[in-house]
Amino acid sequence: MPFLVQLLMVHLLEKGEAGVAMKHLEAAASDFEEKKDEEWSWSSELVSLFFIHFEKAKDVEGAEELCRILSKWRPLDSETVTFLIKTYAAAEKTCPDMRERLFREQIEVSEEIQDLLETVCP
Repeated sequence: MPFLVQLLMVHLLEKGEAGVAMKHLEAAASDFEEKKDEEWSWSSELVSLFFIHFEKAKDVEGAEELCRILSKWRPLDSETVTFLIKTYAAAEKTCPDMRERLFREQIEVSEEIQDLLETVCP
């Protein structure tokens, strides 16, 4: 993803405009799908800022949508899944199939993830 687009999204997230930032991410995703740009990637700072916003807002749907978008380019990693599970925990929502998702996506379950799963997948 072009650096300036990422910078714009970081700025929007810092201003609390996650909806607009997600629209820019969707546009970048559509552009990627059309061009099949092998070099497309995102910064870990950008992903962190999105998830921090979703966790504070207790917005599980937004976090799931972000994961859906990110998974178009590469499998989700343990850091991304940890952010997702933290969002579920902050929202006090359960996700009974989360363990199965982690297994299916071959995500290594760290001690931190295991502890979070206790609250999200009772």
